[in-house]
Amino acid sequence: MRVFTTTVAVLAILTGTRFLPAQLGGETYDLLQGSSILDECVFCDRAPIERPLTGSFVLTQLPSLVCCVYQVSDLAFDSPEGDYTMTGEGNYSTSSIGEVTQQLGLILSLNAVEGVELKSGPVKIEVPFPVIEITVTEDGTRDPSHKYTIKLVAAPRAERVDYELVSGEGGSYFVDGCLVCERPDVLVPLTGSFRLGRIVDQPNGVSLFVVDFVDFRGPDESGVQIGGAGTYEHGGEVAITQLMNLNLDVNGDPDNILDSGRVPVPEGVVFPDITVDLAHQNPKSDLHVYSLHLVAKPSASNLRQFRRGDANSDGTVDLSDAVFVLTWLFSGSHTPQCLDSADTNFDEKHDLTDAVYVLGFLFQGGPEPPKPGSASCGFPEQPVFGCEAYPSC
Repeated sequence: MRVFTTTVAVLAILTGTRFLPAQLGGETYDLLQGSSILDECVFCDRAPIERPLTGSFVLTQLPSLVCCVYQVSDLAFDSPEGDYTMTGEGNYSTSSIGEVTQQLGLILSLNAVEGVELKSGPVKIEVPFPVIEITVTEDGTRDPSHKYTIKLVAAPRAERVDYELVSGEGGSYFVDGCLVCERPDVLVPLTGSFRLGRIVDQPNGVSLFVVDFVDFRGPDESGVQIGGAGTYEHGGEVAITQLMNLNLDVNGDPDNILDSGRVPVPEGVVFPDITVDLAHQNPKSDLHVYSLHLVAKPSASNLRQFRRGDANSDGTVDLSDAVFVLTWLFSGSHTPQCLDSADTNFDEKHDLTDAVYVLGFLFQGGPEPPKPGSASCGFPEQPVFGCEAYPSC
């Protein structure tokens, strides 16, 4: 299969045929923070066991007269402790008839037990597709001593950029407010990090990103620890707007939804920098209503000098770079050390056009790769994907 896909891609370049990676199969999804498995005993006093989950699956859209039906395949999840391991397949669908809903059904081999069937039934879509957040459960009749429920939070696999919170004066902070008491709001300055990965560019000029690996902390004496994941939207055809939605665990209390609403980007803030205010959408008590002022920038690890177009980081831009991009995208080869250098045409995507751009530059008098260019080391106009390492500068 790898030889076939690489050959097809090369033929597409030589013949000028339009070629889409999606034609080779489905989209690989990764589980995000917030995914978990719950193991309950229906008729006994055993305490429920809950574990976080990591893993991936492949989502493939199927031909259908109604929108939209998908096959779930190559599913492989496990818990960090290794006590829950599962493989399997299933189906996922969405419907826009009336309220926009989704359904997921899975058939798993779970801890070597075959035929574990979990379903969601139709439920409201809370986050924008292609991000998926849904819970599936057993009916409890298969084995009442082990009734499983899986919360699945997943997004298409994407290159992640590490972000760091700006701290100190003018930086990030968390607010714990009380609506029914006289105590002042508790404002806690934050440090920490998260990752941002672009997953889709929408027709209206808005790009959708996944936010995960959230790790925010207040000073030690505050005891504030925040984790979670979510989505971020940025862009627009006329006015530039943004929208961030996070599902956060605050000091061990899960499922706190903080949302910015769709708001203008503050004056003077230029992406990839982010400044946004989020408000608590589902407070469980009027005693604790949260808000978050988030100021973040790509971390220093994403700011390296490189040569654009040198995807294999060997110090020169040549035919081997086009081949490297093709084998990475279509044959499962190594991921570039410097993802920004592999975005050869600086369209903020990694796809077939990056290989085509290098070939055009080398052999057809095409334009030089955008700043920092291909001839010498330099910094880009802005980091988009990050550059973990570039040993040739």
